[in-house]
Formats: sequence, structure tokens, C-alpha cells
Amino acid sequence: MSRFIQPKIEDFRELLKAEKGWVESVGFGNEYVFTYTLKQSPHIVIKVWSSVHNLTGMKLGEYKAIAANRGGDSIKVCVVDIKADKGLRKTPHINRTAGWNDRVKERVIELLREFKDIS
Repeated sequence: MSRFIQPKIEDFRELLKAEKGWVESVGFGNEYVFTYTLKQSPHIVIKVWSSVHNLTGMKLGEYKAIAANRGGDSIKVCVVDIKADKGLRKTPHINRTAGWNDRVKERVIELLREFKDIS
């Protein structure tokens, strides 16, 4: 059985770096969401729902963040057409166990390949 891991927001920031084009925000339920806009199709974005929540509800940079408890949430990766306001693809949830960061990276690469030619 895989060991449960409670990722920190810093782990996601290291994986989904701002200098690579990822934008961090706080979404529904105060969950941190990382968004990447496809350069060739600016209305198409990849979103990673981190399962890390802003507990204080304060603005970015002034918070205490913690991942949901065991069994409480999972990491989600999807593609959204923000112009049409509809989801294009969601991937299976990623459990917060050893290797979660590799699985996030794999899903993102898979989606980048799948949507590279969309306009």
C-alpha cells in the first residue's frame, strides 16, 4: 500500500514554476490552483487543483496553507476552454502518495501534447 503524503504549497510552486508560465491563484473552497495558458491558443488552459487549501482566506503571500487530510481530497489536472467556459478534458485524480509530483508532471505533458495543435 502506498504511503499518504501531505504536499505543501511550496512543493507545487517548485513543480509548477511561475517562470515557466504557471500562474498561482486561490479557487473555489480556498484551494490553490495553478494555471498554464497554451501559447498557441490563449483561450485554452491547463489547470492543476493542488488539494492544498489557504486556511486563513487571506490574500496570496499572507496565509497558512495545508493539504487536505488523508482521503479528504486528491490532485486534479484538467484542460479548460475559458472562452467557451467549458471543460475539454479531465484526467484521473492523482492520489497524494509517493511519486505524486511525477504523476502531475506526466499528466501535464500528456495534455500539452494532446492540445498542442488546437486553435
